[in-house]
Amino acid sequence: MDDLVLRGAADVWGHGPGDVVVRGGEVVAIGPGAATGAGGRYDGPAGERVEVVDCTGRVVLPALVEGHAHLDKTLLGGPWVPHSAGDALADRIGNERRRRGPLGLPDVDHVTTLLERMVVAGTGHVRSHTDVDPEVGLRGVEAVAEAARGGSKPSGYKDTGVTLITDDPVDGVESKDSKYGLENCWG
Repeated sequence: MDDLVLRGAADVWGHGPGDVVVRGGEVVAIGPGAATGAGGRYDGPAGERVEVVDCTGRVVLPALVEGHAHLDKTLLGGPWVPHSAGDALADRIGNERRRRGPLGLPDVDHVTTLLERMVVAGTGHVRSHTDVDPEVGLRGVEAVAEAARGGSKPSGYKDTGVTLITDDPVDGVESKDSKYGLENCWG
């Protein structure tokens, strides 16, 4: 795998400005001069291409974690839908359950669009609550799993982890066992 050097970056670990060296998808060195060999050049493995990105004046962060999402309920990427729920949580839950069928939820393209936006903003892992009940069945789990694999679009986020969480107990479903392993991670 090609190496990547982020040259001149500040980081959240208190180093910098300096270099961040990524080899094989893992950070292997951080700090001033971390990527500098003889003559001020990066000494990468022989025969491998080394991409050097000037990050002067920029901060380098590890991937962010979205710890609470509802990917199966997103309308992002679809037509505008006016807010129609009341202010109470019970009103919002009831409204979502009444409207998800007519709105075509869950929708793989909507979930894919949201995941793409999250990745562009720096998210590396998403923990999503997903409905499983007699009306929607496993469609939410299936939609999120398909989107996490790239959906109908070329995947620029195949290394983004998605963990699905369902209600416990699952609404109206006798067993949580399924071919999806509801506690599995995709990505």
